Amino acid sequence: MVSAIKFLYENVLNIPRRIGNLPRPKKEKRLPIVLSIEEVRRIFDSVNNIKHKVILMLVYSAGLRVSEVVKLRVADIDTKRNMIHIRGAKGKKDRYTVLSRVSLKVLKEYWRVYRPSVSFLLILSICN
Repeated sequence: MVSAIKFLYENVLNIPRRIGNLPRPKKEKRLPIVLSIEEVRRIFDSVNNIKHKVILMLVYSAGLRVSEVVKLRVADIDTKRNMIHIRGAKGKKDRYTVLSRVSLKVLKEYWRVYRPSVSFLLILSICN
């Protein structure tokens, strides 16, 4: 309602702001839904395709966006420090995130099965 009144006065009636600062309603704060360990395990176990499992595990464990997973390169995975280098993330900024041991284990299994090219690690083809 506040925005509607402001729009009416400023854009329709062309009256400069005389109302002052109208109080805006507070936004509702909701807690995120957190899955239990068993629920997460069931999700991962339900995926049969190793490539899709790696994608899900990286998204979940490292907090990656799908667009970031798709752009991963072999050089971005630092197995010695258990880190992933994300290039050109949100806001075109680079960042590092953790690589869990479980994700690394599945990633190595994926590597043995698919033998991806040296440049791109995960070339998504969701329709496999």
